[in-house]
Amino acid sequence: MERERGTKIIAVVALVVAIAGVSLGFAAFANNLTITPNAEVKPLNSLSVLFSSSNTTQEAIDSNVSIVKLPANEDATYTDFTATTPRISNAVATAPTLENLKATFVRPGEKVTYTLYVHNESSYDAQLTAVAFGNKTCTAKTGTNQDLVDRACGEIDISVIVGGGSGEPTAVTKTQNTSSDSTVSGHVLAAGEYETLKVTLSYNDLSSGTGNTNVNGDFDVAFGNVTLTYSSAN
Repeated sequence: MERERGTKIIAVVALVVAIAGVSLGFAAFANNLTITPNAEVKPLNSLSVLFSSSNTTQEAIDSNVSIVKLPANEDATYTDFTATTPRISNAVATAPTLENLKATFVRPGEKVTYTLYVHNESSYDAQLTAVAFGNKTCTAKTGTNQDLVDRACGEIDISVIVGGGSGEPTAVTKTQNTSSDSTVSGHVLAAGEYETLKVTLSYNDLSSGTGNTNVNGDFDVAFGNVTLTYSSAN
């Protein structure tokens, strides 16, 4: 290995000397020849893909994130479940976060969708390579049967749709309970462009099938982080 390394160093030095010799030779009979090398390196950590509450200008205004609550059976006559306002944090350029997504469901069939945008503010294209979900845990509160909670836990999921809007890349859809493969291919967000991001929390109604949504009390559901991984596409 050392011998191979030495050969490479000698080759580089010889090349430099040869160019210097040619330059000196021409200098006596003609104008000086100047070679100005130029190179640009785009390291991955210079990629800047951020969350935005607007699709026309980069901003992180939490209250501008769209929140749509859909009651069970799409019956808008009651809205007695709640959803919190999320928090956008782009403080760490390499790891923007969307936090505080939380819903308090009352009946199976309810869901809430948060809509915001992903902005590629880089000067080169970014490719979405993965959408990965963290672990989900369901914990019974005092007086609630944990076995029943464990059954219902499988009926609560989180799904993500990236892109799909007008002029945006083809939509990528991933759901925690059904998407075992996190990898994404062929999804490129052009430099300077925005794409829609929809995050939906759902309490699915499977009571008519093999599921069991009958729980005798309150319980908490904690979702791990959902991570969207972008890499340089050029």
